[in-house]
Amino acid sequence: MKIVTKDQKTVAEAATFLVGFHFAIDTEMGEAYRMPHASIVKLVEVSRAVMSYETAQVAYKIYVGTLTGVPHPSELVLLSPREWSGVLSGDVKLPEGWLVEELVRVL
Repeated sequence: MKIVTKDQKTVAEAATFLVGFHFAIDTEMGEAYRMPHASIVKLVEVSRAVMSYETAQVAYKIYVGTLTGVPHPSELVLLSPREWSGVLSGDVKLPEGWLVEELVRVL
């Protein structure tokens, strides 16, 4: 993965920086994707450290905000591998407006 500093200005560069930061603190993260957006960093991260919910039908955004040093607001959906499989099969839905086919793999 390309190393990107927090001073990068594009949404894609900020997404790469945040995924790298998250991976540094969650080594159980196996995959990460960004949802292309003009001004918001939208991430889907899949981690074995996340508890699965048997009845999950919608993947909720768990963080919305702006981080110091990252010049874009961020939204994060954190999923277990089981929930990610549900997203891929269509059994679990991403938040409204997020489309699996538009996700770009970052990690």
